[in-house]
Amino acid sequence: MRLFDESAPYYDAIYDAMGKDYEAEARVGKSTARGRISTLEFWYIAATSEHTKCFKESAKFGLFNHAEYLAAFRSAGLKVVYYSKGLMGRGLYVGIK
Repeated sequence: MRLFDESAPYYDAIYDAMGKDYEAEARVGKSTARGRISTLEFWYIAATSEHTKCFKESAKFGLFNHAEYLAAFRSAGLKVVYYSKGLMGRGLYVGIK
């Protein structure tokens, strides 16, 4: 199974650097939180018998409580429904216009 499909970050960079015949791949991720900001970092590695390339992706996300999520949907003019189980057991907010 390939980690790097066409929707994966750095897809073009990986194939430009390695070609489509790379032999090994890996993705490692780490998350940290500082105050109300969560930072997600991912490292992608692709290798052939002759080359190894590493690519890094980083993204920052705001952390909000339940009341803040509800208020944000409502201030955008949406009715909001919250499903506590969600799709993966972590809750799901649905905004309805």
